[in-house]
Amino acid sequence: MYCDLDFLFCIYCFVLLALKIIRFNGVVVNLGDLENLRFFAVYG
Repeated sequence: MYCDLDFLFCIYCFVLLALKIIRFNGVVVNLGDLENLRFFAVYG
């Protein structure tokens, strides 16, 4: 359970970092949370 929580936390931090990078690059993504996760899963 502890390892699973660490894994999910790493994914959460990665998503936040990716969102910050996209925001700094001036790219506006107007999608829902699920769409964002799918986008990062495909292109990240």
